[in-house]
Amino acid sequence: MLQNTNNTGGGFDPIAKLTESFNSFAVKVGESLASNLSAVEIAKTVLEVDDAAVGIAKSFGQGRENVLEMSKAMAGAVREVTLLGGNFQKIAEIQETVGAGLGRNLILTTESYEKLYAASEVSGRSAKEIVTSFKDAGFSAYQSATQMEKVINVSRSMGANAKAVSETVLQNMDALNKYNFDGGVQGLAKMASQASLLRINMKETLNFAEKVFDPEGAIEVAAAMQRLGVANSELLDPLRLMDMAQNDPAELQNQLSKMTEQFVQLNEKGQFEIMPGAKRQLREIEQSLNIPYETLTKMAIGTKELDMKMQQIKFPTGMFTEDQERMIANMAEMGEDGQFKISIDGEATNLDDAMVKISAMSKEQQDKFFEATKEKTVEELAKEQLTTLQDINANIAALKVIPSAVAGTRAAKQALEAPRLITREVADVFTGTEATKISNLTKGIDEASSKILTDINKLITGEGSMTQLLTTMGEVGKQFESFTLAGAEQMTVQYEESIKKLGDANNMFIDILLNSGKKIKDMFMVDQNINQPQTTTPPLPATSQSNPQMTNMNNTTPPVNNTQQNQSTNNSPIDVNLNINASNPNIDTNQIILALQNTGVQEALVTAVNQGRYNNGLSSMNSNPQQQMVMSNNAAGLSGIPVA
Repeated sequence: MLQNTNNTGGGFDPIAKLTESFNSFAVKVGESLASNLSAVEIAKTVLEVDDAAVGIAKSFGQGRENVLEMSKAMAGAVREVTLLGGNFQKIAEIQETVGAGLGRNLILTTESYEKLYAASEVSGRSAKEIVTSFKDAGFSAYQSATQMEKVINVSRSMGANAKAVSETVLQNMDALNKYNFDGGVQGLAKMASQASLLRINMKETLNFAEKVFDPEGAIEVAAAMQRLGVANSELLDPLRLMDMAQNDPAELQNQLSKMTEQFVQLNEKGQFEIMPGAKRQLREIEQSLNIPYETLTKMAIGTKELDMKMQQIKFPTGMFTEDQERMIANMAEMGEDGQFKISIDGEATNLDDAMVKISAMSKEQQDKFFEATKEKTVEELAKEQLTTLQDINANIAALKVIPSAVAGTRAAKQALEAPRLITREVADVFTGTEATKISNLTKGIDEASSKILTDINKLITGEGSMTQLLTTMGEVGKQFESFTLAGAEQMTVQYEESIKKLGDANNMFIDILLNSGKKIKDMFMVDQNINQPQTTTPPLPATSQSNPQMTNMNNTTPPVNNTQQNQSTNNSPIDVNLNINASNPNIDTNQIILALQNTGVQEALVTAVNQGRYNNGLSSMNSNPQQQMVMSNNAAGLSGIPVA
């Protein structure tokens, strides 16, 4: 039973370690789930996606017109790429490098990021290299990952190293348009896989194919093979040589390998070697075929070894496919006892014993053993190639989906665009006019300061006076005032233009702000109208006619308010009640009446009445002289007395 050894000497406690790991993962799961509702995490993700999209747009030489499309495509692939062990930075890298590799502004689809990332991880080649290599061979960017998947499956079925085969295929993609491969990319992959198993450079075989591509070269090589005693009918026939070179270079490489096999033997030490008498013959073949001697010897040893494995293995009839038999042979390696062995359940097992064990396996166990020969997608392979901890962390990280989903929305883009547009227009209002241009401001400040400093200097030296300095400062002040007024007018015009631009931006956040501001303004104006006091002009006080000497000038009209008075014409007659109290015997009322007939008195009376009517100039007053004269005549129109 496992016990906690931390309390007894501080030894390793596996239970405590597992508990700690479990708790750590539980915390990470909680944090990842909580991030879906975190405004900070959402904002961070939105900015991260926007920064990446803007950076790519910059490399494309474009503005922000494609930022939303790129953001949506990249954000949509975050979960799938994260499950494969990647992150958003990998997605952005794929988008940028593929665009740069193709030399055009291609925006990838959401699905292509996952496929290209997986193909890159499994093959060990960059997404840029995969896309550009297949593009050179005539495949689209979206087909490249699928074609690389075929290459990897072919290499797995033959037991070859997938990364080595992928590198060879990408380096020789131009061969697809030079020669006809059986199955296209798959034929090229088979040739690359065989070259990888033989540890040779496939370029050498392709160079030989170029040599025998034409009749002259094929006839020359066939004759040399006959002269050197080569026992291979495929290489002795010029027509067959040309056919393989043009239509099946993989088979041409296979026939070359078989041809060299006759020069190898297994010595008493269990080692493969070139037979002593064959070394000179191989050198002559090197000269005739233009294939390096080292390549020929590798072909020879590798082919001999594979042939011996296939001869020693007693495959049960009908149990394995040809690819499975070849895979088992390639997995086998010679032991110290000179016997080929294969690893089963971690133990080195002789081939005969291995066949017995494999035959005794259940179908489920056999399927698991031959898993390597089954075709898989690059996504499945990339997922399976993660370590346990990498897979767990990838699954936890993939729980954070809402921030990435929000980052790809139009609303997120408009939320980022709104402050950009608003601050841009604010800057235009305050700094985008002629009056606020730095050059104009510099010029004005320079001229003003020069004048003032010159007068100060003259005052100090005695050439000027304080009066001159104050005068100059006054002039500068007036110029500043004029400049300020002109700038205010220009900013007002710019403000109206900026508001129109913001309204035309088709941004819902800006529309909300503008409409909210308009609504608040309308509500404020309504409130002001409700609370504004209604002022009326009080009527002239009327007194009773108690004095028999009082003269009544026309009839009394009812008082009117100020608004009604302003709306009426100034030509209408004004009725005035004049009550003269002549209690003083020294005052002759006739003299007063005569005085009122004087034009100057009439004008003074009209002026006094107007000042009373219009609150001493606080209210509107019509200053038309002709209308004032009409008012004067009305005021002087006393009953029975002619007006001068």
